Amino acid sequence: MGADTFTTSAKGRTAEEAFRAAREDACHWHGHGGYTGTIAEKDRLVLISDDGRALRARVDAAIQALRPIARSVREGGKVEPERLHARIEREVRGVELDLGVWDLEGSKADVAKAIRRELKRLTELRNQCRARMKPGQIADVLIQIGDRRIRDKWGPAGCIDLTPRKKRDKEFLFFGWASC
Repeated sequence: MGADTFTTSAKGRTAEEAFRAAREDACHWHGHGGYTGTIAEKDRLVLISDDGRALRARVDAAIQALRPIARSVREGGKVEPERLHARIEREVRGVELDLGVWDLEGSKADVAKAIRRELKRLTELRNQCRARMKPGQIADVLIQIGDRRIRDKWGPAGCIDLTPRKKRDKEFLFFGWASC
């Protein structure tokens, strides 16, 4: 079984009430036997208040941590995939990279190319992060960077308040990964 991303919104007086409504709706339309790839698979939520500046800072930090690793691969000797992967895991925080041990096998040129490809992906992601971002854009970036709060398909759904100034009739955006 795999996982898929989902994004949905619902209204309610509170995030929890809207979450229940979104789950009930997903269960109605997709079933509730498990593996729907929707919010129906979630049993809790986590409120997220990140903005574009915070996301950009996280992606920038990952880029800054990955650049010296790329340089050491270019200038260094033999590449040992397991040790290099452990170093990347240790030094690059806040962003889940699309670099597995298998990407770090092969010649130095292949490894350097894989790291450059990941740096390019992160740079493009950083360019999406602006001071004023729509909630859907924030959710998309959080999914793409593998934010630890929402990346587990059995963990909580991310939740962003779409109407923070309202006291009643609030709307919330729910997103994350779900088993399918």
